[in-house]
Amino acid sequence: MTTGELWWNRITNPNRLVSDILDCLYLGRSVIVDFPDGLPWADVFKDTLENALSHHGDERTFDVHDASKVRSAGKFLYEKYCGPNEKNKIWASESYESFMAKNKNTVLNTKYVCIEGINTQNAAEWLASAEEYLGCFDEEDEHGIFVLLNNGTSSASQLVTRFSYTDYISEYDCLMLCLTIVSEMRRPAKEKQYIAEFASALSAGNYELAGCLAERGVHLIEDPYKTVQEVFMEQKVSYTELTKLVDSALWEAQTKLVFPIVEAYRKYFSEKYRNDLLVHLPFKDNVTGQLITSVNELEIGHLFFISEKYKFADKADFDRLFIIKAARNDSSHWNVIELKRFREIIVQ
Repeated sequence: MTTGELWWNRITNPNRLVSDILDCLYLGRSVIVDFPDGLPWADVFKDTLENALSHHGDERTFDVHDASKVRSAGKFLYEKYCGPNEKNKIWASESYESFMAKNKNTVLNTKYVCIEGINTQNAAEWLASAEEYLGCFDEEDEHGIFVLLNNGTSSASQLVTRFSYTDYISEYDCLMLCLTIVSEMRRPAKEKQYIAEFASALSAGNYELAGCLAERGVHLIEDPYKTVQEVFMEQKVSYTELTKLVDSALWEAQTKLVFPIVEAYRKYFSEKYRNDLLVHLPFKDNVTGQLITSVNELEIGHLFFISEKYKFADKADFDRLFIIKAARNDSSHWNVIELKRFREIIVQ
């Protein structure tokens, strides 16, 4: 399964968008799909719709046309779907849409027509053309069904159901894609999460880019600057200050793993050595001046200070506390943690 197939068929929200669109098409309703920031794996998306419609038992063909250079929506459809003999029957006073709807020999009436290349400049015209054509039919009449792919935002329509890509898809789905890609890698679970978080953070909403980055697997974190540069060049992604971009994404990915680990270890250490810690309460924070009277309020730094001074903890626990404290400090100060140290931190 390709990454595009994974996105449209396995990731929950992209698949839900496809399913909702298909539900409309099965009922004979036309749709317009708005995707202001681009449609990832567009060919896979179209193939997914076509295959599902075919398996549903529909004998209509699924035609795809590029409208990016089309000047007149109605005339374009008329030229594509009316034969020479039928074209001679149109009156000058008739619109192309009305003529095609009334002409029983117009093959448009038995088609799914997918129009790509629609944008903010021509979306209104294509929507109006589809509405005029569809408005000539009663609900039970056979007619063409449109799938309009709009690289922009469209207005509401009574005869064409509108779907917005951004209503369905979020950064969460990007992360789920990356996690799914790395799931079968033979690496520790936390390391796979790190790779996925890093790829997602780098992508800035470019889901195809995120997928390509995640596919690099462990190389992405072992040689991040070189690997990211290679992927960006392959995907023709422009960038400035690559090192700064990579460091920011590394820090973001590390932080999402580090702070839960810090909190979990704080709770573990506090519970295990509660009686030893109670002896040294109340404890005054030297920075804030706060007087701490409960073990549960002690932070990692407080635990380290007290246990280092009074040496009641097992050495292995204290050594782990030192690692966790250093990780917390680095993450809190926007420092990227070197991979060897980071692997020590995420070991459970």
